[in-house]
Amino acid sequence: MTAYNDATCGTSVTRTFRVEIKRNVDVLPDPVVSSYDDYWTGQHYYAETSSCDGGRSAKYYGRSFFTSHPTYEDTGNLTVTTC
Repeated sequence: MTAYNDATCGTSVTRTFRVEIKRNVDVLPDPVVSSYDDYWTGQHYYAETSSCDGGRSAKYYGRSFFTSHPTYEDTGNLTVTTC
């Protein structure tokens, strides 16, 4: 499975944009299965990550955010049997 997202900012500053694949579990926090950071000085960011998570059948979602900012964007849950 793969998660990806992009982001654009109005000013050119060094930032880290992260995308994660997380497994949705009953007890928080949800574990991060895979992540990738786009560390860049600019205005346009793109990050993508992939994982098989050991071939599990579970619910997963993607999350993306700038590490310097407290807000994030999640996808909905998808039930996936990986690889």
